[in-house]
Amino acid sequence: MTTRSKIWIGIAALLVAAQAVVSLGLPHTGMLHLPFGLEISARMFRTAFGDLAQAIIVGFAGCVMLLNGFRSEGPARVFWTLFSLGMFFWLADLTIWSYYEVVIQTDVPQLTLGDSYLFLHLVPMVAALGAHPDRRASAIGRQRTWLDFAVLLTYWLYIYALIVMPHQYVKPDIPTYNYNFDIIDKCGHWILVVGLAAAFVRSRGSWRRIFLMFTLASLSYAVFSDFANLAVDTGSYYTGSVYDILLMATMALFALTAIEGSKMPATPDAELAPAAEPPLAGWSIQWPAVSSTLVTLSMPAIGIYLLNYAPTMDPEIRAFRLIVTFIAMVLLFSLVSLKQTLLQADLVGSLKNVSDAYSDLKSVKNQLVQSEKLASMGRLLAGAAHEINNPLTAILGYSDLLTSSISLDPQTRSMAEKIGQQARRTKTLVEDLLKFSQETPTQRSSNDVQVLVLNAIKLAGLEAGKSVKVEVTAPDKLPPVAVDPGQILQVFVHLIRNAADAMSESVVRVLHISTRAGSSQVQVEFADSGPGVKDPDLVFDPFYTTKSPGKGTGLGLSACYGIVQKHGGQITCANRPQGGAIFTVTLPTVEQVEMQNA
Repeated sequence: MTTRSKIWIGIAALLVAAQAVVSLGLPHTGMLHLPFGLEISARMFRTAFGDLAQAIIVGFAGCVMLLNGFRSEGPARVFWTLFSLGMFFWLADLTIWSYYEVVIQTDVPQLTLGDSYLFLHLVPMVAALGAHPDRRASAIGRQRTWLDFAVLLTYWLYIYALIVMPHQYVKPDIPTYNYNFDIIDKCGHWILVVGLAAAFVRSRGSWRRIFLMFTLASLSYAVFSDFANLAVDTGSYYTGSVYDILLMATMALFALTAIEGSKMPATPDAELAPAAEPPLAGWSIQWPAVSSTLVTLSMPAIGIYLLNYAPTMDPEIRAFRLIVTFIAMVLLFSLVSLKQTLLQADLVGSLKNVSDAYSDLKSVKNQLVQSEKLASMGRLLAGAAHEINNPLTAILGYSDLLTSSISLDPQTRSMAEKIGQQARRTKTLVEDLLKFSQETPTQRSSNDVQVLVLNAIKLAGLEAGKSVKVEVTAPDKLPPVAVDPGQILQVFVHLIRNAADAMSESVVRVLHISTRAGSSQVQVEFADSGPGVKDPDLVFDPFYTTKSPGKGTGLGLSACYGIVQKHGGQITCANRPQGGAIFTVTLPTVEQVEMQNA
């Protein structure tokens, strides 16, 4: 228990003790002589102390709960906000009582607006249980909680208007009004007690203690208020009586619970999210929605009963109840329609998230498979290249000796030169294999992608005016990327030359290079006007090539894939609808890399 809770227990104990002294120790008549020569009647002092003390305790509890809502997040914020709203409804009733009894010093009328506030204060408290503050919830889930609360509030108001208000405003009938009000108020209190007890049973962790304290406070108030209501009906209740001692203690327990809730974590603890729930746990989660559905379905039944099965009812009361039923049906239909719209939006969003997640999973899987292919191929090529390189060196040496010999005839010399040429070509291929298999260290630095693209165009020999037209599109400002400029330049040059080779037989030869920035990455697209790629999913596989024999080894794009992957980026290939292929290189920004390394 916190220090603040202990302080409040001391203050509450003093207030309750003072109320006991006032209730039991003061005379019912006569004057009280206060300091500074002030005099006040014993009855007025007892009434003022009881009204103001109760209003202060309830207002204090509501303010603490509201502060708890401000400092909390998610379902806990909804819970505390709704509970504070219930406390402020309660405070409104106590304020009206204080106005009549203390300010204008008259008895509270039997028919007063305060009864409506007292009746309403239970609605947000019951609805708060549907927020499940001990669990996490999405934004859509919180919206549905508020809509369920609106439905329950509308129905609760409807029940009050249907049963109580006809005897309050249409045909005033004090005994019937008091009886109906007591029945509805009693039902509301016990619904709250049962709901809090159920929340206590299913909850875990620190919220379990909060629900227990709320259950005890609500149970004691339900019992004590029943006794007070009976005293009101019999005329034996008066403000400051012995009944107020018990009611004030109950109000202080609500305030103590709010203070204890102020030390709760802002978000649900990890311990409060059970790893596995029992099979029927989902029903408890959905009870506010089930309740709102049931109350909505009950409206037509009530309307049919009023139309066909209540012939002895007073015509004015019957007409009033029919009008109230129609208005409530319209309001509930509007709320249910809004909820349905939110559910559809939630469903569409969930389907999109599932689709995106599946696409991301498939992409990651392909990347992992491709990376494993490259790693396995790299190890294989490193060993093969080493074994080939040794005899190849000997072949080159002997072919050079034969070529340099002056005793060879021209035909033999020509054959020796061809052997040397093929050996050198094979040596170049072996060097490419070694480059592909080696893990070259990456020296990252901050670079401007647009500068790298322009340098790559120059190195590839495709400046404006050549056989291939190069179009470059870029925004005014791009965030810097964290890359090794030499390696990324190698990737860009290879993609540009590949595009030029692919368009060698096209009538229109245009290479469009565009760059754009995202939230944490920069994308570079190389789109050509060639015939496209036969199988985009295989272009990054080692030794896959569509070039004629002798013009490509099929290792260039595989090397590009490995370089981009080492930089934490992505490279993809696709065919354009209008023709041609498009290669997209995605590179992380400097800010993103710094965040990952922080």
